[in-house]
Amino acid sequence: KSWLDGWAGSVELGLNGSEGNTERLSFRGGFEAVRKVELMETKFRTSYSYATDGGETTENRARAELRNDWLFKDSPWRVFALGSFDYDEFQDWDMRLSGFGGVGYEFIKNDRTLLLGRVGAGVSKEIGGSRNELIPEALFGGDFEHKLTERQKISASVDVY
Repeated sequence: KSWLDGWAGSVELGLNGSEGNTERLSFRGGFEAVRKVELMETKFRTSYSYATDGGETTENRARAELRNDWLFKDSPWRVFALGSFDYDEFQDWDMRLSGFGGVGYEFIKNDRTLLLGRVGAGVSKEIGGSRNELIPEALFGGDFEHKLTERQKISASVDVY
């Protein structure tokens, strides 16, 4: 199979507005694609958020992330590599690139539920900011997914750097 085969994805769009003492408008969009094969799982995510308050921009940020997990047959352990790109108009830097590697462990994995923890290390590089160096970082994270029906699931993912 080609690396381009077997992807499944989702799109999210949101628009929120209010008017009162001030006008507030916010937009959020995102895209996620997942590819699972026998010994590998790949996830690609993007998100963009923009908001104004009283005509002034209060949020303008984007994030793209690619994570590949190498799975071991009949084992709850996995190894991962993660790369990300961040843009945030209101940070000291213009862009930030990050790369991490580490291990993950499936605490729960069955047909309906997944609880995955991960720990790793890596570096980030701020471009256009005051820190012109590679910044070492640790990563602690986890994913939770639960399939409610064949077409509905709840999921949460968190990474702490």
